[in-house]
Amino acid sequence: MLLVLTSWPRPPVPLALRSSDKVVHATLYGVLAYLVVGALRAGPATPARRAVQLLVTIVAVSAFGWGDEWHQQFIPGRSRDSADWLADTLGAVGGAALALARPARRLA
Repeated sequence: MLLVLTSWPRPPVPLALRSSDKVVHATLYGVLAYLVVGALRAGPATPARRAVQLLVTIVAVSAFGWGDEWHQQFIPGRSRDSADWLADTLGAVGGAALALARPARRLA
């Protein structure tokens, strides 16, 4: 879904969102990281395992954000922006941390 949204040439973005696009970036990539952690949460929740999950999620989602920013330079009306990538990465940190802070669901 993110790649579809960011591949849209010259999107009709409302003015209110243009001024807060970093918040939008952080939110979208935070949700992505939250979902990735949920997908990785299996097995015992040892501190070492959680640290690995956190690190892997942040690196993977940040790399995805970088790739997305790189590909936007080829889309008319879009551009590559390092500040957007930073917002993507900070969102990944927040989303992953939030996901790891919640208790794991127990299957019956």
